[in-house]
Amino acid sequence: MAYWSGGPSGWSNDRGTRNARHADDWVDYYAEIYNWKLISRFFPFIKKHKKRMYLTIISMLIATIAAYLQPFIMGIGVERISDSTKSITEKSSELNIIIILLILTTLITIIAQSFQRYNIGFIGQNILLDLRVNLFKHFNRLSMSFFDKNETGKLVSRATSDVVVLQELMTSGFLNGFGDLFGLLMTIILIFILDPILACVIIATIPILIIIMIFWQQYAAKAFIRVRQAIAIVNGSINDNLSGVKVVQSLNRQNKNLDDFMFVNNRNKNENLSAVKFQAAVIPIIEFLSAATTILVLLIIAIRTNNQSLNISEALGLATAFTLYIQRFFNPIRDIVMQYTQLQRAMAGAHRVFEILDTEPIIIEDKNPIELKEVSRISFDNVSFAYEEEQEVLTKINLNIDKGETLALVGPTGSGKTTIISLLSRLYEVTSGKILINNHEIKKVALQSLRNQIGLVFQEPFLFSGTIYENISFGKKNATDDEVMNVLKSIGGNNFINNLPNGIHTQIAERGQNLSSGERQLISIARALLKNPSVLILDEATANIDQVSELMIQKAIKVALKGRTSIVIAHRISTIELADRIVIIHSGKIEKIGTHEELLKEQNIYSELYKILHSQ
Repeated sequence: MAYWSGGPSGWSNDRGTRNARHADDWVDYYAEIYNWKLISRFFPFIKKHKKRMYLTIISMLIATIAAYLQPFIMGIGVERISDSTKSITEKSSELNIIIILLILTTLITIIAQSFQRYNIGFIGQNILLDLRVNLFKHFNRLSMSFFDKNETGKLVSRATSDVVVLQELMTSGFLNGFGDLFGLLMTIILIFILDPILACVIIATIPILIIIMIFWQQYAAKAFIRVRQAIAIVNGSINDNLSGVKVVQSLNRQNKNLDDFMFVNNRNKNENLSAVKFQAAVIPIIEFLSAATTILVLLIIAIRTNNQSLNISEALGLATAFTLYIQRFFNPIRDIVMQYTQLQRAMAGAHRVFEILDTEPIIIEDKNPIELKEVSRISFDNVSFAYEEEQEVLTKINLNIDKGETLALVGPTGSGKTTIISLLSRLYEVTSGKILINNHEIKKVALQSLRNQIGLVFQEPFLFSGTIYENISFGKKNATDDEVMNVLKSIGGNNFINNLPNGIHTQIAERGQNLSSGERQLISIARALLKNPSVLILDEATANIDQVSELMIQKAIKVALKGRTSIVIAHRISTIELADRIVIIHSGKIEKIGTHEELLKEQNIYSELYKILHSQ
């Protein structure tokens, strides 16, 4: 793995580094053209299609044999037809045979190649399908700590672009590489059969080709890495500009951002030109070597003909066959150079995909998990937690929550309130101590049953693409329209639904832009309530609600809290006052626990907050 450290020509310009922060290739991977260890990771996926793969390899071998026999046949044909000792009838008869053989080998090549291409496409698409499914499954198994450390854009890129590019590895990589090697072997065997002396002349170029490829790869690899990093920076610049377009326009940064983009785009252009130079330099060398070998072979044939070691017909036959075989000998080398960046990109993509699949989930299900039918008691026993080592967020939290109790968590931003509810939902694993559910350690409780008993309402309601019905029923499969409407009615959400053109089947615009903030939050509350959870958690559910919507949401919250265990995180006193107990958290520790009245009698964060809000 090659790590970016300053960039090409010492890129230290702020415009370059800033725009690269969101680029997946900032930490890049230098891939060999054929990394056999990495390719072997495909074998379990290929194994499912082994019969079709065997047929593909057989068809490829047949196509290669047929195609590489043609120069041999043509060489013999030219020799026989140009033989002056034979009659016109004999020549005509042999010409017919040669033509039939050439037509036959051409047809075999076309049919076998068509069969090969279809099968490669079939296998490739099925492997891509399996990879995407495996990635999707694996994403859902990984804990939130993984997503905290990895940007969503990067993960999407790996699940889409990187997976797609693996098809190139399957089609233009392994099988074509195998075909090229087999073709080279065929060429060597057939030219030795035709003429060992001339064959040795061609074989003698192999050390030269190896030296050229080693030298070229050494410099080209670095150039192509810089190309990928340069385009990543360009993509980062575009992403930043589109994501922050409101800020850009409000601050009149359009021209300045354009200048920044021109800077990184020019860098990208220059790096691409630099990579092209390497490719443009080596291709002529290979072409020259091919032409020089052809001339040398023809010269040797001419000398041997002049010395009468070959007759004219033999010379013409050898000249025809070897001219064609020299092209077939150098073509695979030329293909590798032309496909170098494509193959390296495919290998890099494969590395990134398998890197995710190799990431072990932190949250692991117990072998014999306990199924929860309800939650009657929650206990935090000396719980500590750190997102990163030596950066403790929670320290020795001891807390009991009884069935039907409403508990409010109060404290400054970053005090650890949200972390507590994340641990209770087992989105993260405690660093030390333990959480007990109904006197069972949370690690022994079945994850699905645990999360079925917990309803979460976040500060920012996330709405999926689809209808209102689909969003509310997200946590309960096959929910009826009546069930959805009943839960909406219970929290007063039916009023805005009735004003929509298609009711609960109204399509939601991107990020819910056709709904108000209050309406989006009502949908979020309804989604949490539909599955009738034992525990309801509200994480700043009223934080981003306008004053008009707040009353509506407060009524909905009162209904939602009734008859179930609830944990509320809020800054607004109107929400906190509903709680049976209030827990004051500061710097990851519990400072005080009491009722609204008890806490107001003392000097603490809660009483200070209450005074500030009521003085306004």
